[in-house]
Amino acid sequence: MTIKASILYIEDDESLSHLVQRKLSRNGYDVEIAHDGLSAINKIKNARFDALIVDYNLPDITGLQILENLATSDLMVPAVMVSGGDDIRVAVAAMKLGCFDYIVKDASGSYTELLSVHLSTLLSRRDLEIKQQQVELEKNRIQDSLIQAQHLAHLGSWEWHVGQQTAWWSDEEYQIFGVDKKHFKTTLENYHTLIYFDDLDLVQRMERMSLEQDVCAVFEYRIVRPNGELRWLSAKVESEKNEDGNLLRSFGITQDITERKHAEKQLQLAQQVFENTTEGILVADANSVIVSVNPAFTEITGFLAEDILGKTHKVLSSGKHDSEFFDEMWSQLAAEKQWSGEIWNRKKNGEVFPE
Repeated sequence: MTIKASILYIEDDESLSHLVQRKLSRNGYDVEIAHDGLSAINKIKNARFDALIVDYNLPDITGLQILENLATSDLMVPAVMVSGGDDIRVAVAAMKLGCFDYIVKDASGSYTELLSVHLSTLLSRRDLEIKQQQVELEKNRIQDSLIQAQHLAHLGSWEWHVGQQTAWWSDEEYQIFGVDKKHFKTTLENYHTLIYFDDLDLVQRMERMSLEQDVCAVFEYRIVRPNGELRWLSAKVESEKNEDGNLLRSFGITQDITERKHAEKQLQLAQQVFENTTEGILVADANSVIVSVNPAFTEITGFLAEDILGKTHKVLSSGKHDSEFFDEMWSQLAAEKQWSGEIWNRKKNGEVFPE
């Protein structure tokens, strides 16, 4: 079911207003009438109208004053103004206030036949503007989501077109490099000044590879922010060429991987300790299934990794502890994440030993 467009016709001539109301109703419009400007403003503030037909000459205020009042109240409704006089100044003033069209009343009244056409055009333009606003809002929403996602992932992006001195950087790209968007000029030379000296040759080689060999270059390198902070970055650089093989643009993404690098270093240190300590270490998952043992464990117990991985701690059971002992130990581990005490275990050769 098609919803009729709601029109407010502001006209002090009662017979004319009802004539126009009947004609527009036959063309599918729902028309309400106001015979003066103040009552029209009151109606607009208390009801929703899709469009207005505003007569310029009214008994209390002019049609322009109605439009001015609505603009001040932030109640902008698409409008067509009609007037018995052909005053260009009134027409210009109406257009400046957002009026869609200005129609001069003729003696024969034929202009009333054109009102339906003007309304149809006005409403079509309004619908188009609404759709454009919705598209713009959606584009902004997607852009905001992208910015937020890039921020959460520490992921920036950039793009450079042939002939341009500077590249476009996303907001997160500026954040990654620790530079001010308003003052940092994104030239290649300025970008290179931020690269850690020992990694500059690598970055330049990757840039040439992308440009000359038409490949996607993926690499990791370090930068030094203006405040002296060293950061690790992961980069992906690509280029686009036309059918003749001429370069059009270069673009890429940049991710700050400093925290990952720090975590990897800590993991390497932990692995070195795990491998080289003289204390036997056994690692089990939440189900008590053994997932890793260190060399010292093998030296102490005689169990090789392949003997014990995938099995539970019960393979070490000496038989000297009852179920209550293990229940208490596992309960403390679950609650406090640690347990200390003496336990008797069994070596591969069957020998029982305390630890």
